[in-house]
Amino acid sequence: MAKLTTNKHNTTEKISFRELMFSRFDDEDSGVVADEIAMHGCEGGVSGLIYYRETSDLYDVHGDEIFEICQRFAEDSGWNSALDLFAGYSPNKNFIDTNVKFKNAMVWQAVEILARDYCQKEKEDMEEMIREDAAGGDKHAKMILGEM
Repeated sequence: MAKLTTNKHNTTEKISFRELMFSRFDDEDSGVVADEIAMHGCEGGVSGLIYYRETSDLYDVHGDEIFEICQRFAEDSGWNSALDLFAGYSPNKNFIDTNVKFKNAMVWQAVEILARDYCQKEKEDMEEMIREDAAGGDKHAKMILGEM
């Protein structure tokens, strides 16, 4: 049976971890700012991702998808597996030595990956909008594109 997650509208429905995080990035009141996470990571404190209970709960519901996101990132980055991202490595020397710390690290890594994906999508959407405006004759859009 698929587990359910409460979304930003406080209704219970099937929602992927990606959809959940993107909806939080879209919601200005959520305290989850994609570009800040993409630049600085989650370690500085992100609403809803601070306490081990919060990240463990997210991993318990979305663990398969979170692992897949981290696995894809690991492979794209030249690692053999998502586990290699954490095996014996920790920038702050707090090694992952419990299941709770593992869940937290996986959630944070997945959120950081999704924040970068979200920012890239936003950039591409903005560029497309500028191209469309320039094609419609907008002078400012043409200047941004260097067409004037």
